[in-house]
Amino acid sequence: QWRLEPRQLHPSRAPCLAKRPVLSRSGTRGMAPAGAAAAAASEVDVEGGLGQLAAALQQLAPALAPSAAPGPSIGAASRAVVGQLYQASEKELQELEVGCPQECGICKGTRSGADAWALDWDINTAKRRMAPKRCMLLCSQCSSLRNLPGLIEMLTMQQVSTDGKDDAAISELLRHFLSVNGHDAADAHFLQDAISVAYAMMVVYKELRLQLVQGPPLPELLGAAPSAKRGAAPSAKKGAAPSAK
Repeated sequence: QWRLEPRQLHPSRAPCLAKRPVLSRSGTRGMAPAGAAAAAASEVDVEGGLGQLAAALQQLAPALAPSAAPGPSIGAASRAVVGQLYQASEKELQELEVGCPQECGICKGTRSGADAWALDWDINTAKRRMAPKRCMLLCSQCSSLRNLPGLIEMLTMQQVSTDGKDDAAISELLRHFLSVNGHDAADAHFLQDAISVAYAMMVVYKELRLQLVQGPPLPELLGAAPSAKRGAAPSAKKGAAPSAK
């Protein structure tokens, strides 16, 4: 079994982590606390910084990575936000789910349960908006690896545990991460690096206070089979869309 030990992300994996961009309360771009003069002298482009982080995450985890989106991305919460954005009832979501592929949307393994829903988000930093661009139904292992807050909590519990009861589960997740992304055992540290990069992106996204908006039509979002597409996708009612928390 593998036990992940605390380690720092190597600068070559995400060069912009050393100067993480943030937004001040007034909405202007700046540097993480280092003094007002330093912030004014070295303004960071938020979009450019996020682009560097995204490229680093793609290198570390090209197929299966923790989700950096600040909104609901995994499980029942993602299902609920889809229903809210598209004003779709639980019955409509269930009918569309029947037409979805029965295999995991990432590793093509066996999946089960409504809590395996996972959202990919299209984030527009200029307009401060995020829209769902794809909804996948995942196996339990891919779902756990996409769930960044849950993954951080699990690894933290492993570090403070003295009985090693979580080691087996984390070893399985690590093996799955390496296998799906085409890595080998020598790349075991890639998982912690990917978590570090995804978390840095999530922190910046949360500072932007992104507004949730609709993406593609609901059947297209879910990749439902034609037989499951019963009419046009529900449209959201007029009014302000919720913000990502």
